[in-house]
Amino acid sequence: MASEQVQKKGGFHYAFLIVAAGIAITCIPCALVLSCAGIYFTPVSNYFGVPKASFTLYFSILNLAMMIMLPIGGKLMSKMDARAVLSAAVIIDGLTLIAMSFFTAVWQFYIAGVLLGIGTAPLIYLAVPSLINAWCKKKVGFFIGLCMAFTGIGGVIFNPIGTALINMGPEG
Repeated sequence: MASEQVQKKGGFHYAFLIVAAGIAITCIPCALVLSCAGIYFTPVSNYFGVPKASFTLYFSILNLAMMIMLPIGGKLMSKMDARAVLSAAVIIDGLTLIAMSFFTAVWQFYIAGVLLGIGTAPLIYLAVPSLINAWCKKKVGFFIGLCMAFTGIGGVIFNPIGTALINMGPEG
């Protein structure tokens, strides 16, 4: 069915919604998890009175969890409805980011790194390339690159907002 739709000429094409969804996935949850993490390395390290390297270990744990999650996420996406897998990933990321604002110890961020790795891996490395490749016949590389660029664009949008929120806090 997808290959029949790819043959359509002119007018609106469902693939444009797939690209828009890819942009939303990379611009919001992926940018918040990956591109905005650095804005709170110093404030959180200072708040807990630990070296920055001790706190930022959570980001290394996040990346290791993503590496481990990729083959698992690929199998899940091939066997289950991609919408369910990706919705679960966004929920995991969102709830973990909210929970991080209530943490009282650095070790809690290490657990959050695992959860963020589990949630982010299918979003950034599986969803966009798989869905674009399935729905776009031409300019696949362009559309994947366009979606991935929004991880950085999301960082440009959300970093100043996050910085302003941090500066409004008691330690700001």
